[in-house]
Amino acid sequence: MSNYNLNQSILFYIQILLSSSFIFTILISISLSYNEILKLQNKKTLFSKVTEENLLIFNRGLSVLIALGFLWLNIQDKKYVFENYKDMKHANLQIDASFLNLISTLIVLYVALDSINNLSSSDFNNPVL
Repeated sequence: MSNYNLNQSILFYIQILLSSSFIFTILISISLSYNEILKLQNKKTLFSKVTEENLLIFNRGLSVLIALGFLWLNIQDKKYVFENYKDMKHANLQIDASFLNLISTLIVLYVALDSINNLSSSDFNNPVL
């Protein structure tokens, strides 16, 4: 296996790790949404207000890190495309999409932080990207 193929396989392992982390954030979002349903039905919730807020911030922060990871991966992939194909159109579009995703995760994190600081727990919702 050449050094380049080894580097490419490492990037695929990183992509698998980031994708698995993304699935984990979805599971947290589902749990938080179900917790909101329980609150609306006046039933015992899964999480206390503090735990719910901490989970929300953790989940949004992890989403930002995942978006950063995919942006980095797409930049690394662009190097591969440039060296082997010279057609940068799709690689550039992937980077643009990753950058926009990073912006959206930062906005969602800001909204979560601002909601926790300014509203009661029942006044914020659990946005999903």
